[in-house]
Formats: sequence, C-alpha cells, structure tokens
Amino acid sequence: MDNEKDLTGDILMGFLLMVGGVAIAIVALGMKVFRNFLDAPGFFPLILGCIFVLLGAALSFPALKKVGFSSVKATFSKTNLMEFFKNDKTLRVTVLLALMFTYAYILIGRINFTVATSIYLFLTMLYIKSTKWWLALIISIVASVAISVVFKYGFRIPLPN
Repeated sequence: MDNEKDLTGDILMGFLLMVGGVAIAIVALGMKVFRNFLDAPGFFPLILGCIFVLLGAALSFPALKKVGFSSVKATFSKTNLMEFFKNDKTLRVTVLLALMFTYAYILIGRINFTVATSIYLFLTMLYIKSTKWWLALIISIVASVAISVVFKYGFRIPLPN
C-alpha cells in the first residue's frame, strides 16, 4: 500500500513538474530577444523548463505503468480530499503560504523592504512558535536590516521601496 502511495505521489509530482516546465518555457519564449536567442534573458529559463518537462516525464510515466490511473483517482476521492483538508499540517502550510503571498504581493512595493521583511519574519516566527514574541521581534528586525544592508551596500542591488 505504501509503495502504491509513493508511486501515486510520483505520478502527481511528475505531472506538476511537466506543467510547471511548460509554463516556464512559454514565459521564456515570450521574453524579449535583443540580438539573438542565445544571449536573450529567456534562454536559460527555456532550458530549465525543458529539463523540468523531461524529469517530470521520467518520474511519472514509469510509476503510471505500475499503478495506473485508478490509484490517482482513488487519491482524489472525496474521502481522501476531506481528510487532507481537515489535517493540521495542511492548515499550517496554508497559513504559511498565505503569509508568503501577503509578503510578496501585498507588502513588497507598498512599504519599505526592511519593514515588510521584518513584519513577514515576525509573523512567521510567531505562527510557528519558534521563540518568545520579543525575541522573534528582535531577530526579525536584525535579520531584515542585515539583509537590506548586505544587498544594498555589499551587492549594490537596489531593493524595492
């Protein structure tokens, strides 16, 4: 049974790798070409997208031969999906993804990078209960300032406002 679950996971992850690889390749092909495609910014992402598609196929097709689509269908049954969404680990991952999404798409660009990063790190450490709240606050501020200083002055990379 565990081997069948592992193989079903291989099928699903291989499929996601293939879909992601195709999406990366499509975006890479849409990037602007200045002189020729070999020095275009989309060349390397195109190669990565193709590699993802090949690795996804290499992962999913052998597993699909062994267990077939019935195993994938059983994985997505109503009972299994309800169990998945009621799981505490699923809730934990969902909250952490929501924090990342908020940081990347709402905070960054609207408020100062260092402040946004401090907020994100503090809330993440609070949620995962990594330390006391006041220590999490200190760690998040120090880490954010250090990241900002290293990128701005050490690497000379401008950060979003």
